[in-house]
Amino acid sequence: MDAWSHDARPPRDTSDPWGREWYLGGVLSPLVQLRAEVAARTPGWRDGAPARRHMMRAILAGLAKDGSLDIHARGNRLLGFVLSWWEARGWIGGPLQRVMVEVEPESQAAADWATERILRLGGALDGPLDLRVNAEQHLLRRRLVHAGLGVDSVRLVGAPGPALVMLQARWDPPRTLEHLGLALTPMAPHHVDDVIALRHRVFRTSPEYCWFGAMPGHLEALRRDLERPSPDERHRVVLAEGHVMGIATASLRADPCWGRTARMDLVLDPAIQGKGIAKTIYRGALDWMIERGADCLQGGTAQPAIMHLGRAMGRVPFETNHRRAVAFNRAHFDPSLGPEPRSRQTAPA
Repeated sequence: MDAWSHDARPPRDTSDPWGREWYLGGVLSPLVQLRAEVAARTPGWRDGAPARRHMMRAILAGLAKDGSLDIHARGNRLLGFVLSWWEARGWIGGPLQRVMVEVEPESQAAADWATERILRLGGALDGPLDLRVNAEQHLLRRRLVHAGLGVDSVRLVGAPGPALVMLQARWDPPRTLEHLGLALTPMAPHHVDDVIALRHRVFRTSPEYCWFGAMPGHLEALRRDLERPSPDERHRVVLAEGHVMGIATASLRADPCWGRTARMDLVLDPAIQGKGIAKTIYRGALDWMIERGADCLQGGTAQPAIMHLGRAMGRVPFETNHRRAVAFNRAHFDPSLGPEPRSRQTAPA
């Protein structure tokens, strides 16, 4: 039987409970099943009812914003789907085109189909774009790169406990930066202006490492967060003679897919990079995460030093982020993704 595709947006009449149940069970449940099966290939993923409900809610949230859902299947077998929607104010603090995509990882034809559907978005792909692809989707990633949607960054995951053990075994970094004439201290309210200025300066000069990092909307949202810190956040600044030269934020939140999930955000002035500062910062942050029962550490990066450090701490890639006109070629991400396979066994669509 030939493969087929169709627009699978929900029915207009949402008052019909039978129609809603059919849509959730007959149309969306297979999408969740496919995403869960692919995600389960990454160590640390917690498959189960909470994770799948979380995935279902994410799909419904995109559809609720007038999202467009295309499904590719052969008979009753789902081969892939593409869900796209527009947000007037996305998580970057401004307009954002979002795309959720999943295909059978071993199907070249499904990867081709998904790429063709994504390219139909046309000019919407030229602006701010949130397009994440599971790291196990080698064929889809390669197809997107060839179509001009290169890898912008890679999202790494790992367990804080083993990461700390490996960090100490390899480098045993000092707990302070005194040997460099620098201070590593909790952020105070009077540091916030300088932290925002540092981030704007760094990412305006090097947008390839965070294309939205200097955007006014993003910095405004970040300022609000820094002015009202949460108990589940740990902010540290690096000071040189009282001047803010770095900011490191560790945070914790509950995630039904990963358990208690920690995140790490680190920005250093180029003048103090390459001195081993990140290792000292990670040592303290990992201690804090472990004390608070973190199950997982996640974070996205395009920085070669952080990718090398992540690999040394046992972190593995979970997703790649894709955009047009990226600054890096595919080999830039080899420290995290490994060399691109020369050929792979493919299944027919």
